[in-house]
Amino acid sequence: MDIKISKTPTYDLLNLTLDDGLQVGLVDVGAGLAYVKKGEDYLTRPIPTGILLRCYDGKTVGPIANRIKGDAFEFNGQSYHLRANEKGNILHSSSLALNERRFTYSHKSLGDGSLAVYFAYYLLPDEGEFPSPVDILVTYTFYPTHGFSIVIEATPEADCPLSLTNHAYFTLGEKEITGVKLFLDADSVATYDHELIVQSYVPVKGPTDFRTFKKIGQDIHCDQFMSNPKLHGYDHCFVLAHKKPHSLIAVGSKYAMAVQTNAEAMQLYTSNSPDAQGIVHDAFAVEPEKALGPVSRYAVKGKTADKLSITYSFFKTEELR
Repeated sequence: MDIKISKTPTYDLLNLTLDDGLQVGLVDVGAGLAYVKKGEDYLTRPIPTGILLRCYDGKTVGPIANRIKGDAFEFNGQSYHLRANEKGNILHSSSLALNERRFTYSHKSLGDGSLAVYFAYYLLPDEGEFPSPVDILVTYTFYPTHGFSIVIEATPEADCPLSLTNHAYFTLGEKEITGVKLFLDADSVATYDHELIVQSYVPVKGPTDFRTFKKIGQDIHCDQFMSNPKLHGYDHCFVLAHKKPHSLIAVGSKYAMAVQTNAEAMQLYTSNSPDAQGIVHDAFAVEPEKALGPVSRYAVKGKTADKLSITYSFFKTEELR
């Protein structure tokens, strides 16, 4: 396994090549996944260098991923304020977000032929922003063949809400992903208001039922989604059933991906706005996380590590036949 590091004044890029030729890029900004590549095919949407410092793509997101209504939240009787960055609401922790912060890093070879890369960051919020400082460790473990795992550990000094994730976008080598077949081991899904704030959870049905394989594009433009101006596709939190070995399997024309996680839920987002080339649904984001709801449900005890693990495995589609 090979690793090469490119350093710039604003970010470091770690380029790894696995024994089977899978290429992976990591960036110290946001402890992010910059790209996954096989030959000339990108299996993720690569982060353009022009927006690498400020985008969510591939980054560690938190300390609270997803949306909070308004510009403040209550926790243990105290009010905390963050800058509203999405039409009056807080998205991905806004001014406290991890995606633009440079992590320190190190790496070492493991005895089984694997390689681990460790990213560390100490989040020290301003007074009134967040209940506690948080010590964050993101560990990428690369296996000789087929893929890698990510473990995100967050340890607060005092009780606080935590729900971190990785925000990678996957293409599986496709120009647009509506033809990708998807399996998602989930029995229930969130419902939303017009601002995409969670209202309730209901059993999966019709467009939200991926318990048997179907193309992402089969129901992506259904009336249920198109009637909400902020949807126009999938941007849903699915509660995982953990009945199958893999929480998600995606199969494209050339490449397939399997995801295992200990997360309670998984956000599926199908990139519902046009990209720079005007292509809608050019990638899909998979974000293992805690099931969305009031901030109080993300509570973690002080000095207790909150741990999320995700394993990504990649295959040629022909290997599955």
